[in-house]
Amino acid sequence: MGDGNKRRVYSLYLLSALILFMFLVSSSAAYQINSFATPGNGSEIISLSSSLQRIAWIGSGGDFKSNVSVSGKETFVAVFDMINKSGVILMPDSQFKKSLCMNEKYMAWLEDEKTGTDICVYNFSSKTAFRLHSAERKQGLVFGGDLLFWSEEGIKNSSKVMSLDPSSKSVRTVVENIQPPKTIASDGKELAFVIPGIQGDSLYRCSAAGLCSLPVCVEKNGDISSVYYRENNLVWFNNAGKIPVMQKSPAGTNFTENTFSFKRQVLSPFLSGENIIWAEKSKDLWQVRIYDPKKNLTNVLYSGNGKISVCSDCPDSFVWTEKGPDNVSRIYYVLLNGNRGDSSPRTLVNNSGNETVFNGISGKKIVQGESDWYSVNVRDGVKKIACELSWINSSSSLSVTLMGPDYSIQRYTKENFGGNGSSVCISIEKSPQIPAGKWTCVVLGDYITSEETYSFSWYDYLS
Repeated sequence: MGDGNKRRVYSLYLLSALILFMFLVSSSAAYQINSFATPGNGSEIISLSSSLQRIAWIGSGGDFKSNVSVSGKETFVAVFDMINKSGVILMPDSQFKKSLCMNEKYMAWLEDEKTGTDICVYNFSSKTAFRLHSAERKQGLVFGGDLLFWSEEGIKNSSKVMSLDPSSKSVRTVVENIQPPKTIASDGKELAFVIPGIQGDSLYRCSAAGLCSLPVCVEKNGDISSVYYRENNLVWFNNAGKIPVMQKSPAGTNFTENTFSFKRQVLSPFLSGENIIWAEKSKDLWQVRIYDPKKNLTNVLYSGNGKISVCSDCPDSFVWTEKGPDNVSRIYYVLLNGNRGDSSPRTLVNNSGNETVFNGISGKKIVQGESDWYSVNVRDGVKKIACELSWINSSSSLSVTLMGPDYSIQRYTKENFGGNGSSVCISIEKSPQIPAGKWTCVVLGDYITSEETYSFSWYDYLS
């Protein structure tokens, strides 16, 4: 992984404290839209990817207002788990990261160095990473099945496509002596790539199993974008004439058919399941639209003032980003087969009387990186809230994050109280009252050597 702390993966399980996990749920055309604000006010999203379970992105800069230093010159990789509603930040350092991609087992991205380009691969199961370095410049990183593919620059404008098996770390050449491709896609069995030319783009395919000396041209002299595999079909959008036409070809064949044509110019069209999703700008308003071919209906999923970018790496969901006027980048996602996992925290207490005292969480086990979510309904008229988190081993470090209905977020660790001991005590008073509604409490295992046991108490007062 390289020299020093910058070359290690920093498993800083602070994202649930940094991301405002306010799952804003609305309904449009029977789709449930979830969203959260990314960490760091003013941070930029450089690259975005998704899988059945996770959303990941590369971010840069931003004011984190925490004990995690991510300056304007640094980039980081963030992962959000849609099932567990928890997250992690990896490798906040000065290395420029790009071309993020992921599957259910691994996540990978590129880092440009002075002496070449590194491929960084992160294992979700073991929470470890490794780095592959070579002098050749790389681009177009993409997963196909369990294999990772990318293109490398050669001499005299000649390139090749390589593959990596992350489990064995074996690398091989798939196709060589081609012009530098602008897009790569694979399903693990077949490889497709787009070569730009004077007359337009050409789409080629070949077997991903070995060296391909004669790839087959599927589409010639188009304006090709959004190339990917869906259900044994190679799918792409041809933007010739600036009006995208979705085309597909069954894997292993040369047959091509047009399946859908837009009536106007749109941005970033993707096929998600059987639906087509895209971004569109009308005057000063940005929109996310979805087309259902079975019903022959188009619906507006979302409208906003910020610039929208759509991503759909996974056929089971689609994701888009927006940076609003408040300088905060937000990520929105829709799960086509319904929400997986529990979308709401557990309820700690229903308030009654003049004072609420809750001591029901005790003897709870937690490990490093794990988060436990709870919620409290704060009534009108509450003047003060307080909570206490305590654990057994003083060498461990736990934190608690409070997220209010007014979109406030406050994180507390033992470092706020001198850095010693094994407890965090919080007291918040506001005039004329504490914001009423649901408060979310997140207990996070920041640093734990094996396992820790904690207790959590909540108090609120009307006077």
